[in-house]
Amino acid sequence: MRPVKPVRPPPAPAPRPAPAPVAAPPTTGMTPDQFKNEVARRLDEQVKKLEADEKVKEARAEARSRAASLKPTPAAISPTVGTAPRPISIPSVPAPSPVAAQPRPIATPPAAPPAAPAVARGDLVPMSEVDSPPEIASVVKPEYPPVARRMNISGTVVLSVLVGETGRVEDVRTVREAGGKMGLTQAAQKAIRLWTFRPAVKNGVNVKTWMTIPIPFVL
Repeated sequence: MRPVKPVRPPPAPAPRPAPAPVAAPPTTGMTPDQFKNEVARRLDEQVKKLEADEKVKEARAEARSRAASLKPTPAAISPTVGTAPRPISIPSVPAPSPVAAQPRPIATPPAAPPAAPAVARGDLVPMSEVDSPPEIASVVKPEYPPVARRMNISGTVVLSVLVGETGRVEDVRTVREAGGKMGLTQAAQKAIRLWTFRPAVKNGVNVKTWMTIPIPFVL
């Protein structure tokens, strides 16, 4: 008889390479409207990332609570059975005289929770508590610093902006600088002070709130 040749399994397919990350479009040739759309896109990505992080935190908290509820309870220990104790004679005690029943106290209803404080126009409200967040209405595109352009320096400046009840920028704080001392941060701060917004709304009135905005500089 002829020897049976072993059947070789087909070779495994080669793994597909991961798609290369999409490069950010250069901001130097953008119009103000294109720059506004780019900032809005980055804001949307930032919000989605925060929402995803919040969902992960909620899932972890739920898993911890389930694990705590599934912990085994210690088994009850039965008492040791010994010899029965001898009966002890107890002298008889006269029954106490009946006592008049006391009236039951009337339960008072719980106090109502305090009403939420009224919000006035121009009050400072955290971004997480507004009904409608601010929206960018118009932008002034920041000028690319000549030194940074010559040295091919790019980066994203992250600013925290206080948007007033009229939609104007009232204050600017730097969350993250970019480009070192090449002027990217200063250019972003100067430009964003000229932006306008549709203000945040809480309970039907315009309020102030802080929001975080990324300002990209891409060559």
